[in-house]
Amino acid sequence: MNISSDLEKLTTLQEIDLRITEQELSKTELPEKLAGMHGTIDDARQKCDSLEQKLEDARKEQTSLQEKINELTDHLAKSQERLNHIKTNREYDAVHAEIETAKSHIDNAETRTKTVAEEIAHLEKQRDEAQEDCKQISTELEPHIQDLTSRINAIDSTIADIRKERDAITQTIPKPVLKPYEHILERRKNGRVLAFICEKKPDCSICHKVLEPQVLNEVRGGNNLVMCQSCGSIILWKEPEEDE
Repeated sequence: MNISSDLEKLTTLQEIDLRITEQELSKTELPEKLAGMHGTIDDARQKCDSLEQKLEDARKEQTSLQEKINELTDHLAKSQERLNHIKTNREYDAVHAEIETAKSHIDNAETRTKTVAEEIAHLEKQRDEAQEDCKQISTELEPHIQDLTSRINAIDSTIADIRKERDAITQTIPKPVLKPYEHILERRKNGRVLAFICEKKPDCSICHKVLEPQVLNEVRGGNNLVMCQSCGSIILWKEPEEDE
């Protein structure tokens, strides 16, 4: 009995099952891709936030230094004013020491103020660049995020539609042909049940075992369901396409 037409239906069924397998895999792969994109955007935003925090800290230090300079300058002016009313050398030496100390502290604070001002300018530049990078990353990834989100939300309905196609084709395949196919499919996560051979490629397309001439003839005849003795796949004859 020639079952070649039923074997052709198995080819169609295989294509459908591979589409289902692809959708099932996408349940894991697409959310991982989506999480990676969100992570890239989050990293860019965190960099901006970090630079903003450093800028805030630097500006607070700048304000604190200016307040300290003002306080020291006021103290210095009062000490210098006291020099005009000093009567003893001992008091003069003490006030003079205060003045020198105040001047030293002012010099240190002013030096640090200049350094902080440079740091602020550098941080502002880094912040602006980081914000621009973040904006660009978000602009580039947002369409992909929306697309992935839509695809993830549609996976179950897509699988349901494909399974309707599957149910329609399986009803036309005799059980003696369908049952071995289903049995193999249950044991394979990649969804590949069929192996294809031809005159130029007489090896199993799944395990690559070269088949004996008598097996080739049996597969080409299409009268029986032939299994690969190495991997157990169902072997079908398929001439290569011209463009292949």
